[in-house]
Amino acid sequence: MPGLWPQCRQRSLDCFICCGSIGRICSGSDVAKETGGIILMRNDVRDVVFAIRLSRATLRKIKQNLFWAFIYNSIGIPIAAFGFLNPIIAAAAMALSSLSVIVNSALLKRAKLEL
Repeated sequence: MPGLWPQCRQRSLDCFICCGSIGRICSGSDVAKETGGIILMRNDVRDVVFAIRLSRATLRKIKQNLFWAFIYNSIGIPIAAFGFLNPIIAAAAMALSSLSVIVNSALLKRAKLEL
């Protein structure tokens, strides 16, 4: 496009992307990708059910992690603030808290999501 600034030009596979103030000119498939909630990579509609189950399981894990982090912090921070907890032990407990969140999130791989 000759009327656009050179620093705003950027070529994608089949799209012309320009600065946010100018907008984006795309093909129909790109519009569908942007507006679709789920994009199927294969020709199997059952993947939609799998994606919904995966999103629900992920949301459940996020809520579990937030719950346990809230409990840990609501108990651990006052104990440490009043000086009843050695700083080394508090640091180790915080590391274990982070580790428990990681392990709980990794258990998502074991979830039964198949049809």
